[in-house]
Amino acid sequence: MRTKHVIEGLTAKPIIDIDVVIDKNFEEVKKALESIGYIYEGNLDISGREAFAYKNKLHLMAHHLYVCDKDNEELHRHITFRDYLRQHKEDRDSYSLIKKEMALKYPEDIDSYIAGKQPIILDIYKKYGLCK
Repeated sequence: MRTKHVIEGLTAKPIIDIDVVIDKNFEEVKKALESIGYIYEGNLDISGREAFAYKNKLHLMAHHLYVCDKDNEELHRHITFRDYLRQHKEDRDSYSLIKKEMALKYPEDIDSYIAGKQPIILDIYKKYGLCK
């Protein structure tokens, strides 16, 4: 299954997130990814989302690669968040502004960048009913 995560008008870093959506065949997919040079990193504290790193892939655009089962809650949250931002320009623009501010404030500190975005993400999750 391919899911396009593009949100027109949203500010983005020059790094794309790729979700490989599977149907309960993680070990098979893990082996296939490792055979082409990806390095399994575990779930990085997000249950059900398995991360893979890479080295020496200069021919590819910079990216984060994740493997999620098709029924995974985190995958559902990503898709719902994407769809919400596509339909709500004001929230999309507010989120873009925060992303820009955090990127300027924390250009080399991904954890602080993510933490700085968290309040607006949680606010949007609440509006869409993804959390209380």
